[in-house]
Amino acid sequence: MYEIYDHLPFGVVILNGRDLSVEYSNLAFSKIFNAQIKSLEKDIEKIIGLNNVKDILKGCFEDKINKKLRRINIMTDKYFDFIINPKEQVLEIYIYDVTEYVNEENKIKRGRDRFLNIWSEMKTKCDIMQQLRIKEKEYILHLKDVVHNMSEGLVVLDCYGKLDFCNKPAIELGNLTLEQIATAKEFFTYMDENNFADNKESLQRLYAKYIEELKPIHSFIVKLRDKSKDDFKYIELSCNPVIDKDDILINTIITINDVTEIKNNEIKLERQAKELETISKTKDEFFNMVSHELRTPLTIIQASIQLANDVYRDEISSNIGKILLKVNQSCRILLKLINNILDISKAEAGFLKVDNSPFDIVSVTENIVSSANFYAKSKGINLIFDTTEEEAIVYLDKDKYEKIILNLLSNAIKFTPEGKNITVATNMGKGYAEVKVEDEGVGIPDEKLGEIFNRFVQITNPLSNNSQGTGLGLALVKKLIDLMDGEIEVKSRLGIGTKFIIRFKIHSNNYIHTSSSFQLDSNIDNKVILEFSDIN
Repeated sequence: MYEIYDHLPFGVVILNGRDLSVEYSNLAFSKIFNAQIKSLEKDIEKIIGLNNVKDILKGCFEDKINKKLRRINIMTDKYFDFIINPKEQVLEIYIYDVTEYVNEENKIKRGRDRFLNIWSEMKTKCDIMQQLRIKEKEYILHLKDVVHNMSEGLVVLDCYGKLDFCNKPAIELGNLTLEQIATAKEFFTYMDENNFADNKESLQRLYAKYIEELKPIHSFIVKLRDKSKDDFKYIELSCNPVIDKDDILINTIITINDVTEIKNNEIKLERQAKELETISKTKDEFFNMVSHELRTPLTIIQASIQLANDVYRDEISSNIGKILLKVNQSCRILLKLINNILDISKAEAGFLKVDNSPFDIVSVTENIVSSANFYAKSKGINLIFDTTEEEAIVYLDKDKYEKIILNLLSNAIKFTPEGKNITVATNMGKGYAEVKVEDEGVGIPDEKLGEIFNRFVQITNPLSNNSQGTGLGLALVKKLIDLMDGEIEVKSRLGIGTKFIIRFKIHSNNYIHTSSSFQLDSNIDNKVILEFSDIN
């Protein structure tokens, strides 16, 4: 009675409702489960795959429930639909192999999922790109605001010299219009035509050279008329190339700065410097004139005093003699001051000449110390000469060298207390002669050490209530040493003392002779009297 199911394309199995034994199965069922019912003794427990749904089948029969099971995976990689129809005594089960459909559906699903994943990923990327575009737009707007509100003018030209970009300050600072800045040629032509600077150079020529060599143009000053103030203003142009890895020009960056205030200050300072130079020159000429005019009457006064002392010695009373001595000493002080002013003025004007000759610096220095010893002893100071050499020949202006040593000794005696020492030492180095004048005096404050060679700088002397000179002595010493290509160094400690070190080159063997070849200056005593005239 089940013959109608024999050749159906889907599996049909009829189960006994009581024990679920197989009463019938068609050929399609056998193919599905690869089984022969006869060999299975009608027991679904032994049908691999069907035994997995035994409990469901039993429940459907007992409850008389029609049920459809879809896509049941009861075998490896096999899917089936079950239609279960319970009858009075039996359970009819129709089994459809839907593996191909399920695989196709899974394939479609996988494709859809892959598409959805790709779409989702693309959407995420698009969202990110959109956010980046928004950020980029905001950044560009912000950058434009910054560029347009900066104080510096900015012009960008392309590789052909055409305008790519310019900010507002560039137009305002250069008194430009967009037409005047459209190309490099128009821009630089405008700048050249409106440049009121003296000795101006052509910007067009500079730009042509820049294009040829791709070397930047730095800080080119242009003087333009400031229409807003009816005056002139100064702008500073710089031109820099942007090149690629092959040294090909991509862009030209031109920056424009308003340097009017700086330039006006420079002009003002230059004018003031010229005025100061004129004033200084006038002052030096005045000192020169006064010094020359004073030297003649002073010489006459000194000669008159000397004459009075020689001719009227017996008639001059003790009081008059003291007065004449003071007058004579004051004349010497004035004469020393005048000589110093004249020498410094000549040195600064380049008129002070040197009369070099070879002499033995050791014996000359010793002679100066011996002559100055009287003044040191009168102040209770020990003046010591020390040397490690018998002779050292130098090629210098002897008169100026003596003035240098006498000035240094005069200063040392002024600032050294009674009972202390002043040492003058000569040493020979490799190719130079060195002379040291070292005292045990009051010393020089650190803040004054850098100024002591300036004119009119005075160091307070706690040993005396009187003014200690004019501050010209050390300034003259420095000028004279520089004039003879020497060098001077000073070291000092407050309350310990001061050391001056001077160095001169020892001349070549062509000038070396024995000491008997040189005569010591017989006039050194007069020089000592003059240089030490301001020591009380």
